[in-house]
Amino acid sequence: MLSNLGSVSLVSALTLCSRVLGLIRDVLFFSFFGTSAAGAAFLFAFTVPNLFRRMLGEGVLSSAMIPVLSDAFEKGGSKEGFALLNKVLTRLLRWLVPMVAIFCLLCWQAVERGWVESGKWAQGLELLVFTLPYLLLICLTAMIVATLNVRSRFGAGACTPILLNLAMISTLLWFGRASGDAVVDMDFLACALCIGVLVGGALQLVLPCLDLARAERWRPRLDGSGSENLRRVWVLFLPGLMGAAVLQVNVLVSRLLAYSLEDEGAVSILFLAARLIELPLGVFAIAVSTVVFPLMAKMRSQEDGDGYLSAFEQGLRLTLAVTIPAAVGLVLLREPILGFLFEWGSFAADDGVGQTTPVLAIVAVGMPFFAAAAFITRGFHSRKDMKTPVRGAIVSLVVNVVLSVASVLWLGEWAILGLAGANVLAGMFQAIYLWAKFSTVEDRNPFGLRLGLASILGASVVLGLVAWGGWEWLSSLAEMSPKGRAATAVFALIPVSAGLYFLILGKLGFPDASLLWGRVFRRGR
Repeated sequence: MLSNLGSVSLVSALTLCSRVLGLIRDVLFFSFFGTSAAGAAFLFAFTVPNLFRRMLGEGVLSSAMIPVLSDAFEKGGSKEGFALLNKVLTRLLRWLVPMVAIFCLLCWQAVERGWVESGKWAQGLELLVFTLPYLLLICLTAMIVATLNVRSRFGAGACTPILLNLAMISTLLWFGRASGDAVVDMDFLACALCIGVLVGGALQLVLPCLDLARAERWRPRLDGSGSENLRRVWVLFLPGLMGAAVLQVNVLVSRLLAYSLEDEGAVSILFLAARLIELPLGVFAIAVSTVVFPLMAKMRSQEDGDGYLSAFEQGLRLTLAVTIPAAVGLVLLREPILGFLFEWGSFAADDGVGQTTPVLAIVAVGMPFFAAAAFITRGFHSRKDMKTPVRGAIVSLVVNVVLSVASVLWLGEWAILGLAGANVLAGMFQAIYLWAKFSTVEDRNPFGLRLGLASILGASVVLGLVAWGGWEWLSSLAEMSPKGRAATAVFALIPVSAGLYFLILGKLGFPDASLLWGRVFRRGR
């Protein structure tokens, strides 16, 4: 049983704040850049360190470290736990500093020597020189945050994205101002935003370090010596690295193919659609994973199989209970959501909303599958099984690459929709594969896990009918402005639909309805 759901509430509340700030950041970004080449170049440059962050920092290394770190603190106390942390941080510095330096040099040489054509590829590599050091900062941060999570301290880690968003928002507001009739230089603004990312990354590292040092008396030091615990981390890390690399290659293929399209706005449109599904994913689904993963690892360490399976089922059940209705609502209300949030400035002038609406409808369908795959992967990691997620990632990669390349070659102007659909189908195959494998490992029928799917789907149908009917009615009100209709949908129709969903969910006997309604949403405010 998930007894520390209050921690989910804390992480959810802080993550909600981060996602709201991220939304403000994105609104400002697209208002300034629209679907311009400079905006696409920044998104390309920001993608690369983020992929490595997910692979090394917040991904497989963090997943490999938490079970071993949990054992170290459980059996050897703070001394052994912090010794392991310092050893891992030392090795990250040894690897990442030269790697970042080499990649920066290669990017600079590629532009200077004309290895790439001038234009968007050259601009993307120039900006990448500025964003690559963020990789080092965020990977170190992820290790500190993982340690805080093991010690059941979740606040500082959940605050770190807030600092990055504030740094980027401040940069956009300060350097995006135009005086008089002057026009903002988009290339300069993109470069300034890269510097803002580095400032935010530095702040992200400082906060959890201070929290761990103050609350747990951790003292950082370089430690190049080995240990049995460190060896166990590498045993888990190296097989998982292949799976994480496959997953991030998957994302990189999609971004590079989108960047290669003649439509300069393709990268921006796909990025925006992905960002909008990250709000429900981040506010609750990732919060559940953040809290439940250390709990599952601890129960596996204590050989509490029943407690482990109970926590897994409840975590996945809660994840689906939020992401399935969120996907339904986002598909049906995508037009007012996009119109209210992003139909400003350059994005409105470029008809960005009209271009993004069909892409968002496709991407939103994949939300529950993405969330389920991520959570089940954590379930395998807590079992110290890093190989099964690798196979799942390979399944996803094959499906995505084949369908994405086919889309670019044969769909012409519809290629961007094909890329979005390829991502969704890849996520579906990965989630189904992992779910089946987990059920086999636990000797359970895949449909025997207590997930409450019937209740979730039934309540989601009601939510969908209310959302669809409400928007149809609002659209018929000719006396109301388009922005007014969109605002009414966002601030009235969405809360009403969500409230009715949770009410129906409880009536249908969903096991955790009272926890969702009574604890997460009340405490999360």
